[in-house]
Amino acid sequence: MSWHHQNLPDYPWKKTNDPYKIWLSEIIMQQTRIAQGTPYYVKFVKKYPTVCSLAKASEDELMKMWEGLGYYRRAKHLHETAKYICGELDGSFPENYKGLIKLKGIGPYSAAAIASFAYKEVCAVVDGNVNRVLCRYFGIVNAIDELKTKKLIQELAQKLIDRKQPDSYNQAIMDFGAKQCSKAPKCKQCVLSGSCYAFKEEKVKSLPVKNKKLKVRERYFHYLDVNHSGKHLIRKRTSDIWEGLFEFILIEKNNDLKLSKSAINKALLENGISASFKLKAFSKTNIWKLTHQKIHGNFYKIEIKEKIQWQNKQAHKMVSLKELRNFAFPKFFDEYLNNIE
Repeated sequence: MSWHHQNLPDYPWKKTNDPYKIWLSEIIMQQTRIAQGTPYYVKFVKKYPTVCSLAKASEDELMKMWEGLGYYRRAKHLHETAKYICGELDGSFPENYKGLIKLKGIGPYSAAAIASFAYKEVCAVVDGNVNRVLCRYFGIVNAIDELKTKKLIQELAQKLIDRKQPDSYNQAIMDFGAKQCSKAPKCKQCVLSGSCYAFKEEKVKSLPVKNKKLKVRERYFHYLDVNHSGKHLIRKRTSDIWEGLFEFILIEKNNDLKLSKSAINKALLENGISASFKLKAFSKTNIWKLTHQKIHGNFYKIEIKEKIQWQNKQAHKMVSLKELRNFAFPKFFDEYLNNIE
């Protein structure tokens, strides 16, 4: 905490005990770098200063605000929880960990963070930064992705927390892990190096330990950008990755080979489009890496002269190039959309 007092970060959400703003910052910063997430936090607070103003936003509007931040299910849960708090709890957040953990999209870490920062409840937060500090300092050599190790670390963190200043302590140990005891630690300038197990035993680089190796799934997306009279056909994803965002007609295959005309025609028919078409152009293969998936994507510009008739008009929209900018698309679409004519 002494170290933290001398190294206080100047983040906007550190200056408030408003549970709404703390919750918002925690959800935005999950699996997101501070530098990337901060502008989103500022933008959200300005547009939605209260939980009820967020609850009143449309899903499409919220997704457009979230566009580019990734992990879009966070935005969906954010919206659902805001509506629940505003509608069922009269706009007031639960004031303790037990109540917070019941809310959708709020896990043990976020519940502890909100409870300690907003209400000074003695709840230890354990994120990746805290894991790193405790494993190195105390010499925890068991894999942190094992349930018994997670329990051990949580219990240890709870024993260590400052009972009088739980909020300050939680913030201090998280920032210490992010800045000092990071993946590239500054051990020679560390105030704890004299009593740190990993430093004394020369095991800093090997701790913490993880057992599970990330399995990456390869996927091949072929998008049909259907054009008619200067308008583009789009639809909203209702499941899987990028749920709630817009896209073109999608054909997913098990390889990266270009689509045949018959495959394109079949996909159009499946979307209720029976008009003849002309393949005007197709893009180079774009690669997009997610945590557990690697997307290989191609875009096909399809021109249709006849008036498009389809059965499921609720699932599709015909929009102009200018209107395209009003809809939230996956970041993966940026290069194609920025060069579209």
